[in-house]
Amino acid sequence: IALVGCAKLPLDNGAPSAPVLSASPSPGSYNVPITVTVDDPDGDMVTLRFRATPTSGSVQDFTWTSFIFSGEEATFYLNLSYGQWTIEAKAKDELEEESPWSSLTINVS
Repeated sequence: IALVGCAKLPLDNGAPSAPVLSASPSPGSYNVPITVTVDDPDGDMVTLRFRATPTSGSVQDFTWTSFIFSGEEATFYLNLSYGQWTIEAKAKDELEEESPWSSLTINVS
């Protein structure tokens, strides 16, 4: 029996890799571009969630982004105030499998 056009079963779904992060804050700007690449072993589209923690202060949690293609480099902008921040990100694929968190420390001046 051949099955044609069947959706992937969740059992066959692998989690995306931890996002690879980079940032290039511009002096005097608090709208910080965060560039991200995520690979999903199944080629599923992925959504991202960011968390930003200042050296002294409360964690800022951001909502899930729109979906991007696996392996695609995408840039998202986080509005952050002056100081040192730890930026964390995780990915989730179309079948709800989540990656581990990855992190990056940046200085906004």
